[in-house]
Amino acid sequence: MKKLLSIVLISSLVLASCDFDKDFEEMNIDPTKASQIDVNNKLASVFLRTSGERYENWRASFIYSSQIVQHMSSTATYWTGNFYTRNEGYATSLFDRAYPQQVKEIEDIIFQLTNEENNGDQMGVARIWRAFIYHRITDLYGDVPYSEAGKGFIDGTLKPKYDAQQDIYMDMLKEIEEGVAQLGSSSSLGTSDLIFQGDVSKWKKFGNSLMLRLAMRLSKADPATAQAWASKAIAAGVMTSNEDIAYVQHLLGPEGINKNGHGEVFMADGNPRLSKTFVDFLQDDPRLPILGARRSDGSTNPADLKGMPNGLTAGALEAKYGTTSAEYAEPNRGVITGEDAPMVFQTYAEVEFMIAEAITRGWASGDAKAHYEARCKSSHANA
Repeated sequence: MKKLLSIVLISSLVLASCDFDKDFEEMNIDPTKASQIDVNNKLASVFLRTSGERYENWRASFIYSSQIVQHMSSTATYWTGNFYTRNEGYATSLFDRAYPQQVKEIEDIIFQLTNEENNGDQMGVARIWRAFIYHRITDLYGDVPYSEAGKGFIDGTLKPKYDAQQDIYMDMLKEIEEGVAQLGSSSSLGTSDLIFQGDVSKWKKFGNSLMLRLAMRLSKADPATAQAWASKAIAAGVMTSNEDIAYVQHLLGPEGINKNGHGEVFMADGNPRLSKTFVDFLQDDPRLPILGARRSDGSTNPADLKGMPNGLTAGALEAKYGTTSAEYAEPNRGVITGEDAPMVFQTYAEVEFMIAEAITRGWASGDAKAHYEARCKSSHANA
């Protein structure tokens, strides 16, 4: 009998507890905090994250990329790209910053839009920007996490697999094409659109221009696929003037991602000079005195603008040429090195150059010479 009474008492308490817990989850929600952030605000953030901070722009963009392709040179030994030596922290800097920031944010945006069954312009822009983010990562590192990346919070994938670059490229092209198709005639992004300020027609041109860029980068690896996508991109409508350039206009503050990461590098490091390889290509080019100035006195006279040879320490430079780094041209601090300078992602000049190449390859019709000259004129106009 006592056992039966105990069971009845316990059952009563359980039922009472269940009744007491009714609507408890709603009571536990903080009414002063948003349960979800508006997608437009998230898009503004990811645009700035993609532009990047001083950290990855200093290491990946300047210390490595700009030195290896010989746009710039430096005698400072920690500019390891100039000496073709590896610094693990520098070499992985874009990877280390892109995945917890850019990738995580864009995957979260697409997950939210999918749950909200939003297939309009926000989703179109997000898919185009997702392709832009990943294309920079895979172009620098090759096979990288892609199909499972950025989903640690979404589905618990903490160790995403590495996808083959070929598979990544084919999916990015598909995503761009489908993203452009989702763009209508107007935008709901408002002031959150830091790239094109709500101009959907420019987003379509950028998407197609990005498609063309990816196609042309396939030209040696898979010419047939490259031709098909390049033809499709040009036919769909790419950039047609400097008004279509994709960029973020930065500000002097507040601190952090509002500033141009390249500009922050120039404020912190006076070592970079224009490479001799780069300056030699720019002889008799009107852009040279815009891009460079002599370190010692700020002169922009083309006759004073010498490029510094790559691969030499300060001692080796003086021993071989009898010069110091101060005698060589540096990026023009009065024009292109500001913390409030725009960060450019793709230019009309690049698009015209790619069209000229596509015509030369027989992948498009038109006058290659005219497109090449349009590229040069638009580039000079920007300078």
